[in-house]
Amino acid sequence: MTPEGGVSREVAVRVIATLLLVAAGCAPAVPVWGGATTTPKGRGDVSLGAAVRVGLGDLDPTGAPAEIAPYVENSQGSGVAPAGAFRYGVLDHTDVGVTVAGPLVRLDVRQELVLEEVPAKISLLGGIGPYVGFLGGDVDGEGGTRVGVDLPLLLGIDGLSVVQLWIGARVGVEHVFGHLDGGAGGAPALSALSATGFRIGGVFGLALGFRHLHVMVELTGGWETWSGDLGASPLSVSGVVLTPAFALRYRI
Repeated sequence: MTPEGGVSREVAVRVIATLLLVAAGCAPAVPVWGGATTTPKGRGDVSLGAAVRVGLGDLDPTGAPAEIAPYVENSQGSGVAPAGAFRYGVLDHTDVGVTVAGPLVRLDVRQELVLEEVPAKISLLGGIGPYVGFLGGDVDGEGGTRVGVDLPLLLGIDGLSVVQLWIGARVGVEHVFGHLDGGAGGAPALSALSATGFRIGGVFGLALGFRHLHVMVELTGGWETWSGDLGASPLSVSGVVLTPAFALRYRI
């Protein structure tokens, strides 16, 4: 292993460990952080920032109906989450990585198809991101697990690595299960939760910088619909979710 490779791996481990320590209780706000290209072969990208989940409609915890409020607040609630990622170029136009966002860890595998090299590099980027996370809780025994997959498809434009733009679609499927407090102001009353969600939307991102360091901003917007059971009651929730995010990205 080269000294540079050892430093890259050490930085990545520290980033992920730090984010896991501060993730408890944060909202499931997960950025794409697509960039306009994959990470070059043999290089690494470290990104640190935050993402915000803003639920609207029934997915707004403050406006959700009383019977589904515990579900929305604890499993799909709005809020800010620390986020970070490490990606490594394993082949030309192929990278792998790990993204940590609040209470969730996602494995990223991405492939790039270069459409044009000059005057700007234009690429089509596709990826698959299986993930696992956990649900928080305020009472003993409350909590759960989320598993799912993220599928972004992006068009990236790279202007001399100074300005990068990416725009595209984002589709995902997720399942949550566990136990939530369904009590209404009285003693805790844990109810079994099992729900499956589907989301579809768009993403737009911009990165500005020079050489190794870039500032990234990104906005994802989409429609989410969930169905399942909370205790003995059927569960059906839908709404729009916005996920703005920002980060500093350093290329090693």
